[in-house]
Amino acid sequence: IDINNFPDKSYIKIFNRAKEDIENGKTPDIKNWIDLTDEEFSLATELSMRDTRFVGDKAVDHTIERVVNYIMQMKAAELYNEIRETKDEEELRKKLIQYQEIIKKVKRKAI
Repeated sequence: IDINNFPDKSYIKIFNRAKEDIENGKTPDIKNWIDLTDEEFSLATELSMRDTRFVGDKAVDHTIERVVNYIMQMKAAELYNEIRETKDEEELRKKLIQYQEIIKKVKRKAI
């Protein structure tokens, strides 16, 4: 998942801070993330307090699939709007092919 495509920028920022800590061999610690806004700090605090003992691999996989599917749907919607405004025939053909590929993937995930 490209986390930067996620629609909520607060989650992106929190995810990236946690990832940086982990990559630096540290346990993620929101007290050290001084660049968070009050809202982001509150969200990070809430997320860190959730009980994860009952979250299994299937639940994580399902959530990832849902996020990926959502991102693909958002990309398809953006591409659809671009298609409607495209005047160049060659560019229109390329965008239609991209759109069809995304729609196929979304439909396969929905089955």
